[in-house]
Amino acid sequence: MKVRTYPRSRTTRAALTALAVLAGWASLRLASPGGQPPVAPSRSPALVVPTPRTLPIDDSGQFRCPAAAPVAAYARSRLFYPTNYPRPPADGVPPAACFRTEVDALTAGFEWPPSPPGVLEEEEVYLAAGSSALTKACPAAARILRFAVPCPTLLPLPSPGGALSACGPPPPESTNPGCVDPYGESLFLFWSPGDGVALSDVVVEAFPTSRPQDPLSDGHCERGPVLGTAAVGRDAGTFVFCRPNPTAILGGHVMLTWRHGRVTYQVALAPDSYAARRATLDIARFIRYVRG
Repeated sequence: MKVRTYPRSRTTRAALTALAVLAGWASLRLASPGGQPPVAPSRSPALVVPTPRTLPIDDSGQFRCPAAAPVAAYARSRLFYPTNYPRPPADGVPPAACFRTEVDALTAGFEWPPSPPGVLEEEEVYLAAGSSALTKACPAAARILRFAVPCPTLLPLPSPGGALSACGPPPPESTNPGCVDPYGESLFLFWSPGDGVALSDVVVEAFPTSRPQDPLSDGHCERGPVLGTAAVGRDAGTFVFCRPNPTAILGGHVMLTWRHGRVTYQVALAPDSYAARRATLDIARFIRYVRG
């Protein structure tokens, strides 16, 4: 599957760059009596605003940034890498510095990295092709359920060593039942981990609209306020916030729900944020409807 790669959101880039500039001016003002920017002597070199930075940890030639300053920046490329970046430089390449935040790295003169080929990036959430295991699981679920199931083709890239995507409810409940929820009749259910930074997990569901007992009334989502609307293809979708509930699969998630034919489809991400809503819409728009 060919995935479109978008440049970094102008809104996010501009906002964080502005924060970096403001941080620099704040440092200048605090360093000057009376709160006025200091004036450098005519023969002095250009004034450099110091930015808090930390050296990487060298573990026998394998380099990593400490947890307190996880953003790695590299001298040769002048790029820094967010902690959820999907393909950062190898551990054998030493960072020039480690920063607490992306704003600190920007202030120090480093730049955002471009998105890797085949990866869609929305507000620092990285999405890529879904698990190949779905190639067989989706048609099998469609044959059992007898409706077109939502096979996700874009999912968040999981953090290194994180859990893998699975059919059925999220761990520890998941028994990998082939994307057919064992606890709900005529329900397609797929779970995927988030990136460990911006998103905690993703849940994709589908059920017949005429189904008398649906996920919205059997504990999956306790509906909160409607957050907005969006088009999913030719279908009208609605963003809903699922109230926090430790016993509900979708508690604390932002959910995009829409009807396609006689089936209701839902994509839910947590926690709720502007980035999560953008990623939810991307996942929904790239869903492939699979029949048995």
